[in-house]
Amino acid sequence: MKSYAPANAQSPKEWKSLSQSGHLARIENYHREQCITCDNPQSHAVLHLAVENQLISSSGKVVRETLSRLMNSGLGRHEAIHVIGELYMDFELSRPKPHPDAIDWEGYETELKALYQTE
Repeated sequence: MKSYAPANAQSPKEWKSLSQSGHLARIENYHREQCITCDNPQSHAVLHLAVENQLISSSGKVVRETLSRLMNSGLGRHEAIHVIGELYMDFELSRPKPHPDAIDWEGYETELKALYQTE
């Protein structure tokens, strides 16, 4: 895996073959090359990394469904990653946790399912 492009789905095999620090460097490099400015490029890269990791995870079904739903509603994959990542960061950083190393995955998945839900 030579570069990162958020508009394209990542190959799980290739993604798993690279270290987390390697992913972060490639994500930051993509944004720099595209002249996309962020207040905190490292935090922004972590957001992308968290979502991409969830998308390739065997337990990431709800995240994959949410990404698909967001893209079908008209968002590009990059934008959809931001929507999911912002919700994830809210759960990771702002919400009470059962214990310090935990995230409320059930609550997170419930809110993911509600994003852009059509009636």
